[in-house]
Amino acid sequence: MYKMLLVEDEPIVRLALKSLIDWNNYGFDEVLEASNGNKALEIIKARGDIDIVITDINMPVMNGIELIEESRRHDINTEFLVLSAYDDYTLVRSAFKLGINDYILKTEMEPDKILKMVMAALEDKKRKKGSKNHSVNRNELVRKLIAGDFTEKDLENSTLRLKGENYICCSLLIDSFKIVKNRYEDNNLKELMSSVTNAVIQLFEVVNMGEILPMSPEEYGIILAFDNSYVNCLKEKLSDILNKIRNALLNFLNIEVTIGISEVSSDITKISSLIDEAQKNARFRFIYGKGKNIYPENVEEFNKIRKNKNNNITQHIVIEMSKDNGLFKALDRLDEEKCLEEMKRVFQLNELSGASEIESVYIYYLEIVLMVIYYIIKDEEYNLEAIIDEDLDFYSEVRKFDTKLEIEEWILMLLTRVINSLRKINQRENAAIKKAKDFIHNNYGDRVTLDMVSKSIGFSKAYFSKIFTEETGYNFTTYLTNIRIEKAKEFLAKTDMKIYEICDKIGYPNIEHFSRTFKKLVGISPMQYKNDRMRRCSK
Repeated sequence: MYKMLLVEDEPIVRLALKSLIDWNNYGFDEVLEASNGNKALEIIKARGDIDIVITDINMPVMNGIELIEESRRHDINTEFLVLSAYDDYTLVRSAFKLGINDYILKTEMEPDKILKMVMAALEDKKRKKGSKNHSVNRNELVRKLIAGDFTEKDLENSTLRLKGENYICCSLLIDSFKIVKNRYEDNNLKELMSSVTNAVIQLFEVVNMGEILPMSPEEYGIILAFDNSYVNCLKEKLSDILNKIRNALLNFLNIEVTIGISEVSSDITKISSLIDEAQKNARFRFIYGKGKNIYPENVEEFNKIRKNKNNNITQHIVIEMSKDNGLFKALDRLDEEKCLEEMKRVFQLNELSGASEIESVYIYYLEIVLMVIYYIIKDEEYNLEAIIDEDLDFYSEVRKFDTKLEIEEWILMLLTRVINSLRKINQRENAAIKKAKDFIHNNYGDRVTLDMVSKSIGFSKAYFSKIFTEETGYNFTTYLTNIRIEKAKEFLAKTDMKIYEICDKIGYPNIEHFSRTFKKLVGISPMQYKNDRMRRCSK
């Protein structure tokens, strides 16, 4: 029989996971619970027989990422599945780096999906235990290498295919990921990850060089090591290997990738920073388009182009867009007519129309597009793909037009499209805020927290807190306090309840805290308020 541990700070979510499926029918004789990562770790270490852990990412005391890290540090043989809100993807990527088995979106907690993931994780655990899987050991070594827990001596004694002195890291980013994942039944991302990883591993076994580690279903880290004999032709050798990877993925899986490439380093302790550099360079797909190898010199060249003759024009564009009645303010209001009017004003800047070099004109227009996009996705408030609903290669889009007029018409069309998408997102946010308000009004007497309410609507705490304040004019704590004090005033005026009873009723466990808060907001103590109301009623 098997053991499962559910780690989630919300009791209602634990209850749902426990009751959605009759786990006993599938061989689980115990389903344990923990309200945070710290308690879960104590159980895992004390028991030593937990097969599957389903854990939330965002929790107090110790979050899910920290729990997985600690478990790996103690070499605990447990399979992890992660619970995630839709906007936790950055944390999900971190969890995949630590070797989780899969993740479950809270909005998609359907019994069939959960059961399928749990049983697949259980099969993985059995296979690892039975075969002492060589590739699994290899994955753990690569994780340690990326984490910086590896020395040159460790590498020499390992089976990793990294015997050269010159390290280069790459980041494989799957192009058109939404389309690719839809090819897999029930969006089975674990199958996708396995297919991509195996295709690349087969190539590395042939060339006897290279290691790969999934960072997420969309992104894969690659480490290569070239010996000194390749120093003079290193880029050619690297290009050859990357082309073979592209061909393997395209021929076997019909997958195209963008590859970000790091600098070269002979320091094994720099592997982690090389991976980070490769990931950042891969994100320049936004500029250079899909299916490219993006080297550090490409990124440096682009930054030089932006800085070279664009400082003045960039400043003018920013000033024009940032005016009180400018484009950014119109975007905040989602005023489509004003946005288009202001964009046309930006087009008419003298410096822009006076540009003499064709390439400069393209770069100027690209600057305009990027400024609008960066303004919209500031503070990671919005996901670009969710707004535009496709992967757009902005640089190629701008370059494919023959005239400035065509570029301007495309930018205006893109702006209209963005505004319409943002309106739809706002409608969803408004519905979520209404749901949050209802939750607070219905549960103000309980231990209501920002984390609890944000989870009830599927948003992260930071994002929910921001949009809640914008919508209501109050931060979460102030709003909840106001509701509780208004309810207290109602109970004081209309019932014979004691002060301590009212405290308990509205969610204040401490009478002194309640009295201080009441007096601060109302101007008099709860007892004075009650006596005042009684005198008014007796007149």
